[in-house]
Amino acid sequence: MSLDAQDRQTSSSVTQLSSLYATYGVEVNTITVGQVFALYERTGFLYPEKAARLRPHLELVRDNWRRMLRA
Repeated sequence: MSLDAQDRQTSSSVTQLSSLYATYGVEVNTITVGQVFALYERTGFLYPEKAARLRPHLELVRDNWRRMLRA
């Protein structure tokens, strides 16, 4: 498949996703970085041992998440 054909296919699938989001009420980037990490903790994804290892790097991780969400 040519790159042009792949681009057209990608573009058409983005449009389809957009209509699905509207149909099902999906929202993107609606929670803050702090809320993401709180969710990680509540669900057990960020368990105490992992949090202890991550803590020295947590501000950098949060900053990267903030910049990614703004992009």
